[in-house]
Amino acid sequence: MENAVMQAPAAPAAPRQKLPLPPGLLSKPDCPAARALAKTGNFYVFLKDMGREFGDVVSLSPELFLLVPSAMIKEALRNTKDYRKANSIEIFKILAGEGLFTAEGELYDRQERVVKSAFGKKYFAEFRRIIEEDVASYMDEAFARARAKGETVCVSDMSVDLTMSIAARAFFGIGGETELARAFRKGLVFIQDWFAQLQSADFAAPMLRSIEDRYIRLPVLRSWQRALLRSVTGAGEVAKAVAAWKAYAADNDLKAHETAAQMRGICARIIELRRKDPGSLDKNDVLSSLLRFQNDPGNTWLTDEAVIDEVATFFVAGHETTSDLFMTLIWKHARGETPRTVVEEIENAVDMIGEEQFLFQKYPVTNDYLTQVLLDHPPIPFTVRQTNRELELGGYFIPKDAKVLLSPYVTRDIDVNFGSGRRQCIGRVFALEEAVIGLRHLVRHRLELENPGQSLEMTQGLSIGYSRSRIPVLARPVG
Repeated sequence: MENAVMQAPAAPAAPRQKLPLPPGLLSKPDCPAARALAKTGNFYVFLKDMGREFGDVVSLSPELFLLVPSAMIKEALRNTKDYRKANSIEIFKILAGEGLFTAEGELYDRQERVVKSAFGKKYFAEFRRIIEEDVASYMDEAFARARAKGETVCVSDMSVDLTMSIAARAFFGIGGETELARAFRKGLVFIQDWFAQLQSADFAAPMLRSIEDRYIRLPVLRSWQRALLRSVTGAGEVAKAVAAWKAYAADNDLKAHETAAQMRGICARIIELRRKDPGSLDKNDVLSSLLRFQNDPGNTWLTDEAVIDEVATFFVAGHETTSDLFMTLIWKHARGETPRTVVEEIENAVDMIGEEQFLFQKYPVTNDYLTQVLLDHPPIPFTVRQTNRELELGGYFIPKDAKVLLSPYVTRDIDVNFGSGRRQCIGRVFALEEAVIGLRHLVRHRLELENPGQSLEMTQGLSIGYSRSRIPVLARPVG
């Protein structure tokens, strides 16, 4: 060891607690973006403005942060060691139980293996047949009726009804227009509105508290200073909104739990009907596959309650992202924005149903267009993760149990609408198949918007949606 080169020991890493907190509302609580939020209530524009003003990692409160760069978003979605789903998602278990949407760890791994098998490539010819039939029924027939009568079609209603019907048939073997499917959808609209306001208050309340704490200097006059601050800044409007969200969530808490129980009862009824069908185990829908897997001795964990969890989860997820994608595609088509190259590629398609390849692989120009639409108009503009330990991100300190917002709406150069990494949505390929087949029918129609200048309005819910906009998008078939 005489000739060994002596090296100086590496300098110890700086303790994380000595790193600075990210800039944002913690450093500039009365910034222009916060004032604009108070005036407009548009949380998505607020996030975009905060990222533009403060950079890659932005503080929204001491326990809420925004991550902007694509690399950070992908890491947070893939890294299950340092991040978990936010605690706020726990409340949605009243509907989805421990299904794929809410499950973590070993429970998620077990479910993933079973459900992935139910989406095997061998089933896609049957799935495509269902998609083709429903798109023809909902889209072609609706546009034909409207053209004959000189009427308009409500694009959002069509998009939601169509994707709900496809989900009901392909996943559970029931017609989309059955009483069960309609009842589930009605309950889902209420549950999502309730969850949206609960989550909005969860985000905004600590933001408001953080802003006010920065300006309140004399504890003995705290109430007076708070009232003064709210009267001369945008904090007053934020406080009113938070109070309204909290009141709505509290007033409807019992109804939300009762509605969720009724919706789970609908799922149980669907399972009961499927079991009474003597040929159900030979069918290719997702529910039949789950019931077959129940007979496997290694799947004792797949109880009826667990199957209800999956039925509820897939009813929600089976139409949410795709209904907003359909909404955007129809809106853009009515504006004359469907690329000619996409129209030509799809018009030259011969047989999509029997195609051995997945459709997004078979039609690359169309797939590129769908990817760009998802980037420009992400149906899920943000998702939330929570830190499992103290982290250093971009040179800043992020505390344990902090919530981080991951927003493709802000970044717009990363398509994570179906997740990323091993937690990527199992139904991603199914959704893209729907979109390709839907485009194939859509390009056969010439459409105009009833209001040519109308833009898409985004609303907040469990999955944020264009198809839930307050002002309906109406399209008129022409020619």
